[in-house]
Amino acid sequence: MTVLLIASMSGHVEVKAAFPQMFVYPPSQTVDAIREVFTANVCIGDVFNLYAYEFKLYYNSTVLNGTSAVSGPFLEESGQAPYFYVVAFSDHYNSTYGIVWIVSTLEENVQGIDGNGVLAIIKFNATALGNSTLSLSDLNLSDPNENSIPYVSFDGTVTVLPEYTATNAILTLILIAMPILFITRKMRKTP
Repeated sequence: MTVLLIASMSGHVEVKAAFPQMFVYPPSQTVDAIREVFTANVCIGDVFNLYAYEFKLYYNSTVLNGTSAVSGPFLEESGQAPYFYVVAFSDHYNSTYGIVWIVSTLEENVQGIDGNGVLAIIKFNATALGNSTLSLSDLNLSDPNENSIPYVSFDGTVTVLPEYTATNAILTLILIAMPILFITRKMRKTP
């Protein structure tokens, strides 16, 4: 992967890839409860003349279930609604993983789109405690002449934690306080 380092006048160094980036946003998120619904966006950055894309997103289906996938607004900047097709969406790709496989393209004689934006919006439901990588695979980006656009890609991660409730807080305090009370009582009895 080619990387450019750009230094600004303020002394900050910015890292930019020389190719467009396809990535899951947010790159990392924490879900605070089982059954919580959350969104992960598949985004594009620094692209020039994007006309069509395809990707597969794999996730740990023992922790997450996919609920929906819709087109993001990026290709709509052409002034037309793109063709958006969900080839596969299953929590049972295999015994551990689910898959979201999406293909989208502009139609008719229009220019490709430049810049940054959201390609697809995918909703998940947390079903168990644990971690899942939202792994991008088999990506294809192309211009209006069907030329492949090189890219770099970045996966996302999701962590599902136990729900933090008032009951959990009280139990945590009791578990912390009990040994302290026991030690304090023992110390008072010791001559």
